[in-house]
Amino acid sequence: GKLTKPEYAEIYDEVNAHKGTLKSMLFSAEWGICAGILGNPMGFANGNEAGFKARGFQRVFLAAQLGVVKALDFLGDLFEYQTYNIGLNKNLQMAEEFRKLAKNPPLDEYGMIPYLDEIVGSYFVMDFNRNGIVINPTGSMHRVLRELVEDKGKLLDPRDLDANETTREEFISYVKKELPEYAEIFSEKGYPANYEDRDIDLYIDSTLLEAKIMSLTPPEGYPNAPYYNTPEELTRLYEAGKLDKKLNPLTPVMYRDSFPEDLRQKILSYAKEHNIKD
Repeated sequence: GKLTKPEYAEIYDEVNAHKGTLKSMLFSAEWGICAGILGNPMGFANGNEAGFKARGFQRVFLAAQLGVVKALDFLGDLFEYQTYNIGLNKNLQMAEEFRKLAKNPPLDEYGMIPYLDEIVGSYFVMDFNRNGIVINPTGSMHRVLRELVEDKGKLLDPRDLDANETTREEFISYVKKELPEYAEIFSEKGYPANYEDRDIDLYIDSTLLEAKIMSLTPPEGYPNAPYYNTPEELTRLYEAGKLDKKLNPLTPVMYRDSFPEDLRQKILSYAKEHNIKD
């Protein structure tokens, strides 16, 4: 983005030097997010978040909200072609909806679509890295599920219109049984014998980055990419007293307890002054 405050020049230079890095797709994605925050919305559309599916979907959605029109087309492709690669179930209706918007994007006076979520709604993303725990950072479990659901038809995605309690519980039972097999193992000492020094350095750096990402992730997921739970899982959470209404992912961010009160009041004052209603 354009540097508006010279005192931040060092940060801009650091991000500019690393965006597009070949270190790994995850590093590329995270430097892209940094570039996006600094004013280059295209940064949100680059890279791959590997196993952090909700973060990956939110990132592309944010690019579309900021006016990157081709991100709308990309969102359509995610629902038709990428599906489990980003934690989604195939949804041709959503794919077509995003493509229609791409042909005639409802941009506001600033060239953005801030209310995109009100047009297309929210979609719950299946992500196994949650509750503060990074269990499958590579996304390998999703690749297995894609094969079982889409290629072999051995499981039915719980978000499918034809899914019922039996098929949903079958899916969840399979995930709970198999997910530990795809989890990162930290109990073993040392590194594989075939690791070179650069492999070890990348592994350490990646593990630290994954931990930082998880520490910054809201417990309910992201505003436009909340974590998916089956109805049965939600019932079990409720009965166990673990369902916190304050963590409802559909609650607008500015109305959550964690949102800074002074910023909330500034937004509300601005809305009142300009006659903007919810």
